Amino acid sequence: MTPESHPIQVAALYRFTPLGGLPALRQDLLARCGELGIRGTLLIAGEGINGTIAGSDDAIAAIVSHLRTLPGCGEIDVKY
Repeated sequence: MTPESHPIQVAALYRFTPLGGLPALRQDLLARCGELGIRGTLLIAGEGINGTIAGSDDAIAAIVSHLRTLPGCGEIDVKY
């Protein structure tokens, strides 16, 4: 699914995959989302990631691109 252009983009996402290094991952995601002006919730656990976030089109594209670099998250399911 391709996102449409809007002033604020909302993305709901999830991926069930084993995740490790959760404290470092949390800090990284907090920093990146803060820098990009993204608001919302990302839940991370040993079982995977789930959340709903909002921001500019470019910011959402950037964080989704980053999330896809995480081990096992290349095929993260995102709904815009």
